[in-house]
Amino acid sequence: MRSQFFDGFDFAEYKFSIVAVEHVDEFFNIEQYGLHPVIYDESCLRGYACIFGFTEDKHLALHKLFTNNNGRPAPSIDGVEPVPFHSPAGDLRYDLELAIPYSGSILIANGFIQKYFVPFGFQIPHAFKKVYELTFDEGLFVRVEDRSEAAGPEILIARNGPWRKSAV
Repeated sequence: MRSQFFDGFDFAEYKFSIVAVEHVDEFFNIEQYGLHPVIYDESCLRGYACIFGFTEDKHLALHKLFTNNNGRPAPSIDGVEPVPFHSPAGDLRYDLELAIPYSGSILIANGFIQKYFVPFGFQIPHAFKKVYELTFDEGLFVRVEDRSEAAGPEILIARNGPWRKSAV
């Protein structure tokens, strides 16, 4: 297995990687949209990657979905048809503004520190210079906390608690 393709988050005009999700099973389920991706590249074993962000009214939204549908016809999502696109996730791209009614927190990070690189799986949260915790209530953005200073020890503690690495 190679290092995995992160899901992204557009935050404060910067691109961040989603490095942990509090309630993974409640965050995003691609199959609820009629898609059944398969491994397309070993750097994206889930067969899909997402870019999330905010709507104009500060709700969590899926902006881009890169995927495949295992050779089957691809469904429209919220009235949006996919366009052909090549990525590690597959040959389809959806450009969306799809509200996600998630309640919980996610950790986003940027500024990867190369000395912490691991050649397999997802990179660990404390391997980034900037780490923020974003909290949502039914999709509404309610709080941001800078976790950069405390990321190392806090992430290690969090691994034994409710946090799980992003498997979105």
